[in-house]
Amino acid sequence: MQANNRDKAPRRYIFIFVLMCLAGLYILGKALYTMLPPESDYWKAVGLNSKTAKIPANRGNILSCDRQVLSGTVPKYALYMDFAVHDPDSAIEAKTRAFRDSAFRVDLDSISQGLARIFPDRDAKWFRERLLKGKARGKYSWRIYPKLASYVQYRACKELPLLRESMYRSGFHADEMLLRLKPYGGLASRTIGELFNDSSSLPKCGLELSFDSILRGKPGSKHFIVVRNRKVPIVDTPAENGHDLLTTIDINIQDFADRTLRSKLKEELVNGEIGVAVVMEVKTGDVKAIVNLTRGADGEYYEMKNNAVSDLWEPGSTFKTASIMVALEDGKIDLNKTVNCAPGIVNMHGRNMKDHNWNRGGYGVLKVEDILGQSSNIGVSSIIDEAYGSNPAAFVDGLHREGVGIPLNLPFVGKGEPRVPHPLDKGRYWSKPDLPWMSPSAPSPSTMPLPMAARW
Repeated sequence: MQANNRDKAPRRYIFIFVLMCLAGLYILGKALYTMLPPESDYWKAVGLNSKTAKIPANRGNILSCDRQVLSGTVPKYALYMDFAVHDPDSAIEAKTRAFRDSAFRVDLDSISQGLARIFPDRDAKWFRERLLKGKARGKYSWRIYPKLASYVQYRACKELPLLRESMYRSGFHADEMLLRLKPYGGLASRTIGELFNDSSSLPKCGLELSFDSILRGKPGSKHFIVVRNRKVPIVDTPAENGHDLLTTIDINIQDFADRTLRSKLKEELVNGEIGVAVVMEVKTGDVKAIVNLTRGADGEYYEMKNNAVSDLWEPGSTFKTASIMVALEDGKIDLNKTVNCAPGIVNMHGRNMKDHNWNRGGYGVLKVEDILGQSSNIGVSSIIDEAYGSNPAAFVDGLHREGVGIPLNLPFVGKGEPRVPHPLDKGRYWSKPDLPWMSPSAPSPSTMPLPMAARW
């Protein structure tokens, strides 16, 4: 018995060896067949038909401070129906055409009614006529709905008769498009920014432009080869999606600020052309809301420009505080310093400096804190002119020391830069009235305006 088993073992090995040799010969023959005409000619043609394309990267979202999406990329779908059939295999082509024709006749009404439920802006009659028109023309990629569908709508279409079948069997298919949308509409629209169009990857303004390198990601690449009349995609380099951008914007505060400013601009006594509101958390410096409203031709207000950080404005009486701070820090004055502001109008280097109550005799004698409290032009101008009249450069250097007039280096494209004239600036003339008119931010004719806002 054992001898018989030993005799059978070599036979089994020989049989396996022969099978392996045959398999090897088959593989070798198949390789040679592929290398030789006519098969080699076919694969050469496939290689020549190879096409390359970019794989777009998903753009990162712009988020509010509580991670609500302020601007995000969502897929939209253009819906098509192929009414023509083509296949290299004539038998398969005839079978597919027969199935589509039969199913189309049977399910036309159900498809039309279903599409009308999914897209209520068109009725079933409209969809029926649209489908019949495409069928009569025998078109490839016949657009069955003129607008873009959401993902939910697209999936609902795939539940309808005939459309639920595979693309090659039914002819129904969709082209996906990535669109940039703002869920909160016009709120902070100019601050968030936008792309040149919804499907573009080119940023136009706002955070979309300023942080484009972070948001846009890195596209990949793929190439197509045509095999048996069908394009087969092959990924060469996968796309790297962009990063999300977390902002300090609070959408609730933004909404409240927008509604409040809009209401104020519409008041009859105001009737404003442009309104700006910026809400900052004082403890952290975080900007919680930026509202920029401009009246349109229809009388309504829209976010057209980020005036809050783009327009250049004179700082007004807020500049008095900075001027007094410089004098206090330099030891030029103390809080007990007094200035006689009567009679409300004083000649300074050939020009009359006025307080707003000059026609009522002015404020009289004021201490430093009262000068700021009353916002007295005469008080601040007298202090600064007396302290720095012989060395105005020291006053402007003091402003720079406090950060006044120094570029904020905000990472925003199109930002404005503050301009505070300096006595040592080349190309401009500094005169005696400049200092007293500059300190309360009442600009002298020989000075440039003193805007403290930044541009965006």
